[in-house]
Amino acid sequence: MSSKENQDQAPAAPASTAAVIPNQVKLKYPITNGLGEKVETITLRRGVLKDLKLAQRNAAGVATDVDAWLVSILAKEQLVFEDVERLDLADWSEVQACLQGLV
Repeated sequence: MSSKENQDQAPAAPASTAAVIPNQVKLKYPITNGLGEKVETITLRRGVLKDLKLAQRNAAGVATDVDAWLVSILAKEQLVFEDVERLDLADWSEVQACLQGLV
């Protein structure tokens, strides 16, 4: 193959062991939800204003709880507020970053 033919070819994509899903966090410390299911990832759907209002209402004025309520509302995994509270702080930090990336 000539050097000209090599230049015309697109570079090979880097090998990846796992697909990256933008709104998903792989937990370093998995939890068990209230249904007894092991949760290893949290995938957040895009929210709407109604979700934010519901989270604010449920947090009853406690600003630090709004994010946790919002995660429980937006998570595709069936999580309740208490499940979110069980997240390791390292995982919580990643989930918060993912949540902030949605806005």
